[in-house]
Amino acid sequence: MANPTSDDIVITEKFLEELKDPVTIIVHEHNEKNELLEEFKPRLDELASKYEKVAVKYVQEEGDPDDKVHHLVDHFPALVILDKDGEDHGIRLYGCPTGQLYANMISIMHLLSTGDHGLDEEMVAEIGEIQETDIQVLVTPNAPSILETIETTQRISFINSNVKTCVLDLIQFPDIAEQYRVLGIPKTIINETQHYTGPFNVKEGLDILKNKISDAVE
Repeated sequence: MANPTSDDIVITEKFLEELKDPVTIIVHEHNEKNELLEEFKPRLDELASKYEKVAVKYVQEEGDPDDKVHHLVDHFPALVILDKDGEDHGIRLYGCPTGQLYANMISIMHLLSTGDHGLDEEMVAEIGEIQETDIQVLVTPNAPSILETIETTQRISFINSNVKTCVLDLIQFPDIAEQYRVLGIPKTIINETQHYTGPFNVKEGLDILKNKISDAVE
C-alpha cells in the first residue's frame, strides 16, 4: 500500500516539526497514470497543508525548464527534494515511497532543512575528496537493514555535490532487479561498474568508494 503506517506517521510528526528551513518535494510524473502514486498524492498534499515548511509540486516527466523545474531523472515517478534555495542535492527517490522508504523521504527533508548530517569534520573532509560518482541503491521497502545504507549515501551526496545518489524500489521496478541480477538487499551500484551487496555505514561506505570493494562474483 502507498499510504504510511501508523509508525510512519509518528516518524513524520517528529521530524517535520523540527524543520528549520522550507523544503520542496518535486514529483516527476510519467504521462501514463501511476496508480500507486495517485493513491499517495493525498498524503503528500496533507503534509504540505499541515506543515508550513513543506511544499509539493507535481510536474510531467523531467519538468519544464521555463518553470525552473528541470531535473534529470531516469525513472518515473521520481521524487526530488529541494532545499530553501531551490537547490537540488543530487538525491533521487525512484518509485512511490512506501514502507521504510517513506521514512527515508522524511529523513531527506529533515537533512535538507536543518543541514544536520551528524558527521565530524574529519569525515566531512574525507567525503569532500570524492570525485564524480553516481550511486544507485537497490532496495525493497520493507527489507531489514536498508535505511543505514540509504541514508549513508544520501548524506555523502548532501556534503559533496560530486556524488549523486538514487534509491530504487525494486518492487516497482522489477526490470532493474533483473538487469543487475539482484540476489541480496540492499545492492549498491557505483558508476555502473562496481557492485556491492549488503548494508554499510558511512565509514564502511567510504572504504567501498575509495578502495573499490566489490562483490566477489558479478
